[in-house]
Formats: sequence, structure tokens, C-alpha cells
Amino acid sequence: MATSKSQLPVPRLGALLLNPPQGVDHTATISWRNLQVALPIVGCDSMQIANLFTMATRDLLEINKFGVEQQHWLTARPAIKSVVRSCDEILLAWGVGSGFVGRTRQHYQSQVRWALDQIAQAGHEQVWTVLGLPRHPSRWRQFTGPERAIASGANFQDRLETVLRRSYIADVRGLGK
Repeated sequence: MATSKSQLPVPRLGALLLNPPQGVDHTATISWRNLQVALPIVGCDSMQIANLFTMATRDLLEINKFGVEQQHWLTARPAIKSVVRSCDEILLAWGVGSGFVGRTRQHYQSQVRWALDQIAQAGHEQVWTVLGLPRHPSRWRQFTGPERAIASGANFQDRLETVLRRSYIADVRGLGK
């Protein structure tokens, strides 16, 4: 008996971001809208998000302030583990990691290493990145804009399609190691 299309598993993207937005539902953010554009490019119909750091903050200064506490990093781990185990494709999208200092930087680097280990243990050999970097989706439009001449295309989706790439984990740069 043939299987109907509605019974086929829906490919799901697991997006690993830095931290939740402050004061708004994540579906109201630029990041969410940009991730929605990425879904058909990576061959997925749905998405789950996990963050490396659990506290919603306004900016990197606040992450540096509160990120000295390891607990904000450790409490993110169950969600990260769940996402990488349950999703078909993984997108590294937490940002390029510059600007962290002191203990926050150490916790960030440890979290990135742990997340990459979880991705590998879940059987993912490749991940999606923007030109080999875990560039944050809130920056994608700026990065791919026509004035930068990094990506060609008539619109954002066309330009994103030229820079969103599958990479072997070992080849990804900017992981904060």
C-alpha cells in the first residue's frame, strides 16, 4: 500500500541561536522571519530553536554581565540536546562570537564545544552555516545586502540561497574555540 504525502515525516530544522529575545515573542523577531526564509532552502518544513544561553538580554553587554554565571549556560543544555536529537538538519546561527570577555567567554566557548559534541553524537556530520560561519539570522539581510556584493540575487531569499551552505562541523569557522 502506498504511503500518502501527509504520512511522510516532515523534515525539521534545528536552529541553534545565542539567546532568547527580550520583551517579545520570538516569532515577532527579524531572526524568526529570516529563519522562515531559510526553511525551504535547507529542505525543511518546520523548525525548532534552542539557545546557547537561556537569559533574554538586550545586547552583548548584558550577556557579558550575566554570562559569568555558568548556570545560564548549563540550563540551556537540555533544549539543545533535544533539538539536535529530534531535527533532521542543524543550523548554527548563534553569531560569530566576538565580544565575549572573561568568564563569559570561557562559558561561551565551553557551551559551543559541548553543543558541537551533541550534534556529532546525534549523528549529524554536516551543519548549515552562512559561508562557514554561525552568523546570527538577525544579521543575514545586512550581510547579504546588494551593497556588500557578497551574494547575488534579486531579493533576500535569492541572496540567502547563495550563502547558506552545508559544512562539515570541522570546517566551520568562528566557533569560539
